[in-house]
Amino acid sequence: MQTTWLLLLVISFSGGKTYGFSDLENFIRVIGSLNPNQTVVNYLNESVFWKQPKSILQKLFNYEGYNINRKIRQSDGTFLSLSRDFVVYRQPNTSEILQVLMNPISYNANEVFNVANDPVNAHIGSASPAMPVPPHLPEFLVYNTDIILEYPNPLQPNNYAHYSAGPVYDCVELFGLFSNSTLINASKTDSVPMTGTWMRKSQYFPWMELGTTPGSLF
Repeated sequence: MQTTWLLLLVISFSGGKTYGFSDLENFIRVIGSLNPNQTVVNYLNESVFWKQPKSILQKLFNYEGYNINRKIRQSDGTFLSLSRDFVVYRQPNTSEILQVLMNPISYNANEVFNVANDPVNAHIGSASPAMPVPPHLPEFLVYNTDIILEYPNPLQPNNYAHYSAGPVYDCVELFGLFSNSTLINASKTDSVPMTGTWMRKSQYFPWMELGTTPGSLF
């Protein structure tokens, strides 16, 4: 997944002046805004692939949507992240919003349920690790965030055999968030532009009705 900001900034630099933002504050500027009253919209556009054991990745559909967020500073200096996700799945060839998926694994027709995650909240107490790119003449900072989700599946297989991939929900999400190092260090704006990547590996979606069929979505 690629996360892209569409934002025009007019910034006046005074020499090599830098501003005293902490690592955490800079991270918040990249993923949102230090202004608690400013809503930040991130655009998402990606492809979804399916893979069964001993087979190659195969395109399933496209994915497009938005993350809408605000960041609120707490009394201890940390931040509360308040956000919502809305995403639709699209036909890979026509880009029409999918209503029904002709499942290439089960060969059945599945009703498609799009993503409406509300809320998607988190407490942010520290910045993700940042790496300059390229290392010897850095133009960008890349913040890497890895999220491993592993918890009891709300859809237990004994109650939801067609929809449950197993007793444990298992998913990995890997984020790479790129922002211009000059803008980060030499501007005093509450927010700076960001372009990101998102790689996710998970079980099949419940609405695909594949139960414990081996395989993954990427």
